[in-house]
Amino acid sequence: LHQVTQGMARVMRVERLALTLLSEEQVARAASSILGGGQLKPELVQELTRASGGNPLYLAALVRALVREGALHSQDGQWSTHQEVPVAQVPVAPSMALLLERRLGELSELAREVLVGAAVLGKTQDYPVLAAMFGGPADKFFTALDELLRSLILRERPSEGREKLAFYHDRFREMVLERTPAYRLQSLHLQAAAAYQRVGGEEHDVLARHFLEGGDSDNARK
Repeated sequence: LHQVTQGMARVMRVERLALTLLSEEQVARAASSILGGGQLKPELVQELTRASGGNPLYLAALVRALVREGALHSQDGQWSTHQEVPVAQVPVAPSMALLLERRLGELSELAREVLVGAAVLGKTQDYPVLAAMFGGPADKFFTALDELLRSLILRERPSEGREKLAFYHDRFREMVLERTPAYRLQSLHLQAAAAYQRVGGEEHDVLARHFLEGGDSDNARK
């Protein structure tokens, strides 16, 4: 843990340009501007915020995709979406998908290895757990983490207790999981469970989920 703590401090000192995530209020203003004015119903704002992850680039692509698919309509000056068209399932522009693909493709092999572990842990990850799951030298782990933070794929997430990481957009996580063979994901879930046990302090349902995904039903029931 001492190495992890030192590494965390080093990562925190790295100067990088962070992409600021938008709040619901900012999402509403940005989407209204893209649509040429008008208010957005609160339900639509919440869906856009959730689906875009607050990422301004992804939000713009998503709103334009909704317009292209005819999924939005305006009534009495308020924009809403058709119930039969889930916002999160509307395909974004190919250019945005290619941008995400390119961002992942530019990563080093070491960074990709850490990123797969992060994807298995979930939408958010604990620094110490991810480091324990990596299992390699601490310097290599934090070099890879620096790269993921600089690439704006992962971000630091303020929280009480352990320092946490999160994906800038969950689509990054989805793409990583889609590209990873099932047998490797199963093995990584077992590594995640073992890492949580070494670090300690995790709830039983989290451990059970990783054991179950790893094919260890006996430990999942304990």
